[in-house]
Amino acid sequence: VSARSFSVEETKRYAATINDPSRLVAGYPGVTNTQDNNNDIVVRGNTSSGVLWRLEGVDIPNPNHFARPGSSGGGISAFSASLLTNSDFSSGAFAAEYGNALSAVFDMRFRHGNTEKREYTARIGLIGLEIGAEGPLQQNKSSYLANYRYSTLGILSGLGFNFVSERTSNTFQDLSFLLYFPSESGKSVTTVFGFGGLSLERHSELKDQSKWKSRGDRQRSDFETNLGVLGVTNTYLLTSKSYLKTTLALMDSFNSVVEDTLNHVRVPAITAHNSARDTRISLASHYSQKVSTFLSLKAGLNTSLFRYNLFFDRLVRQNWQTAIDKNGVTGQVDVYAQGKYHLNSRTSVLAGVHALWFALNKTSSIEPRIALTSTLTTRQTLTLAYGLHSRILPLGLYFKRNICPLLQPNCTPDSTLPNVNLPLAKAHHWVVSHNFAPSEQFHVQTEVYYQYLFNVPTLASGLNSYWFFNDMEGFGQTGLAPEGEGRNYGIDLIVERHFGNRFFFLLTGAVFRSFFDLPNGQSFSTQYDSRFTSSYMGGKEFVLRKGGILQVGSRVAWNGGNRYTPPDEAKSAQAGYYISDESRIFAAQVPNYFRVDGRIALTKNRHKYNYTVSLDMMNIGSRRNPQWQQYDPQSKEYYFSYQSEFIPVLTWEVDF
Repeated sequence: VSARSFSVEETKRYAATINDPSRLVAGYPGVTNTQDNNNDIVVRGNTSSGVLWRLEGVDIPNPNHFARPGSSGGGISAFSASLLTNSDFSSGAFAAEYGNALSAVFDMRFRHGNTEKREYTARIGLIGLEIGAEGPLQQNKSSYLANYRYSTLGILSGLGFNFVSERTSNTFQDLSFLLYFPSESGKSVTTVFGFGGLSLERHSELKDQSKWKSRGDRQRSDFETNLGVLGVTNTYLLTSKSYLKTTLALMDSFNSVVEDTLNHVRVPAITAHNSARDTRISLASHYSQKVSTFLSLKAGLNTSLFRYNLFFDRLVRQNWQTAIDKNGVTGQVDVYAQGKYHLNSRTSVLAGVHALWFALNKTSSIEPRIALTSTLTTRQTLTLAYGLHSRILPLGLYFKRNICPLLQPNCTPDSTLPNVNLPLAKAHHWVVSHNFAPSEQFHVQTEVYYQYLFNVPTLASGLNSYWFFNDMEGFGQTGLAPEGEGRNYGIDLIVERHFGNRFFFLLTGAVFRSFFDLPNGQSFSTQYDSRFTSSYMGGKEFVLRKGGILQVGSRVAWNGGNRYTPPDEAKSAQAGYYISDESRIFAAQVPNYFRVDGRIALTKNRHKYNYTVSLDMMNIGSRRNPQWQQYDPQSKEYYFSYQSEFIPVLTWEVDF
């Protein structure tokens, strides 16, 4: 339930996804991405920080370039989607095999290289270079698959097109691979897989000093992210009806931000220095058995041991405040068991339990999961599902310090960590799903859902409306208590025509609400309570008389805007910066988000090679979608910052 598979073929057909899984699923029901310069997804009103990423059976850290601390997204994935075989995306009531997730689950798998012949791919375009290779190794139908990308947005920026802003430069590179080794007996398969990425984003000050309106106009920053995953898997066939799969992986992720601010004579001063490193070794193993035609079982273990090193330092009114300075070792253990039983020819039940234990503060959760599916007719099914789910909070949140007030004399910083014992955040998910297939090519799905969140960190003092999951990134505030609650409910709709006769489309829509509740009983819309999402993705292929295929596709997104708290105009004018009006929490809404993308691609097949020339057009019409409201202290006026306008991505690809 609430799950959908996607393939590399889909990523190639959809317009303006730039080989990124997150941007692909942004067209699925209840999924939004209203920030053009990142791939964070909001699923059914949930924060993007609640997304679980899994690759080759093992949970991995945020696998994106420009991954921000405390988030599950970034700028673009650190591996090309062209490496993926059929992978799964789940948006609620997850099966028992998935843990440590509240919002969504990406379960991805790399494909095997060609075992018959060597193939090579070269792709060059306005956003960079990509090279791929695959083919057989020397023995036992083994194979290799490798891909390298280098990208700089400088070419597009030089042409006047900006992904992020005209003041921001981005470069990244990554390498991904999979080696496939089947045994001679045919009873086991071993794979070695990995990916690594380096990225750097530099943000410069506004060059024209006369246009400086806010501190951000005179601020510069360097944002660096590095990550790597190296793993080995073994799948062993125990009997004709059972197997054991084990994955062992070593991972490392690092990010660093250095900010400096210019004064009015353009002399820079460092104002922030943040860094975070997470190095872990993970083991995942599961046993699967088909007991009979009526019953199948699956049980597994996922465990990680990780070393962390976190440092967050910021200059506030000429005083350095160290919010986080902690290093150490901790870990987590997940175990699960689930079974699928066919009660009769029309009804089946998938039930299981997942247990999660977090070593840092010895918190745990035992979570039942169940889904009952009934075949109403040969073309209709109805599924009822429930699950209890939990999530470990971003690690830095546990180590947030109490910082001395600047004006308090004889103050000694509090060395205690008031957040360290926060329990796991949790949510109950209920889903009712109806599937109707009027024909082999068409599919209509309707889902009604309700989610109840609890143990969400809020300020223990209760003096303001802080609720941790309104943050899309970062490590929150200090002095938090697990007393917040939340509710998400809505209806998702899919109308889909599967690819056939060289034509396909996917039309989705959702109507929903998202609220959070404070300990004092007050209830407010969350930042993500945009109320509706809608999307169309489709395409058509034309076979040309002189050979070749012309592909034409489009993508349209129309979503409600994110919410924000209006300013307290009197206090903002007095302070010289934006101060929210705490009496109107998230009462205002950014105007609706609307964007049209297009794709045109021509593929020609030759005797020894084929090539494709494609043009992906992002934001056709250059609609200026508002992003955030800001304040100009000089004019004392409020204004919106805007997202990317029209961006063309021209690419030439050759396969041989």
